[in-house]
Amino acid sequence: MTHILIKGELSIFGTGLIVYLIHVLVKFLLILIMQRFESGLLSGWLTDRNEMNMQNYPQNFQDRINMSDDLINAIILLSENQLNMINEKLDDDVLIQKAFEYFGQGVLFDDFSDVETNQPRRPSDDRVHMMDSIHFGYPRWHVFCRSASFIDLDQDIWLKIDRLIGLAYALHMRDLAQMVPIRRIQNDPI
Repeated sequence: MTHILIKGELSIFGTGLIVYLIHVLVKFLLILIMQRFESGLLSGWLTDRNEMNMQNYPQNFQDRINMSDDLINAIILLSENQLNMINEKLDDDVLIQKAFEYFGQGVLFDDFSDVETNQPRRPSDDRVHMMDSIHFGYPRWHVFCRSASFIDLDQDIWLKIDRLIGLAYALHMRDLAQMVPIRRIQNDPI
């Protein structure tokens, strides 16, 4: 039987999966952005917020972003894709928050099979959807949200998503010691 395990209960898979898919999309596109643009968003943000430059933040970071139309276009493309995924799958704020909470807790278990191969979509030791690189992934996503708001995309939505990323990060850090790999349990047929 295909199921999603969330702290011992069956739950709606799509809610948390959408956050995971957004995370993968962000990760992929930000890697492309960082490879293409010399300083990268994250390193630029860190530089612009260091002790020597903090008095000029956020203007210095906004200036860094606005130096490149290609960077602005990449941020717009990524932001549109993220919002389309969220709006298509999650139709209210409660579902959006639950999706980020589940993602941050690392309790989304994917036991689905690939439609074409009928094989599990994920390796047996990697069936839990969660942030790959805790101290790099969440901050990178935060920086993207800040970048999107600085180029005058919908600041309210990006602030909301940024707060949810912070919530997921906090839950992840709180639960980190308790997270153990979830192994597939084979039930004997009745």
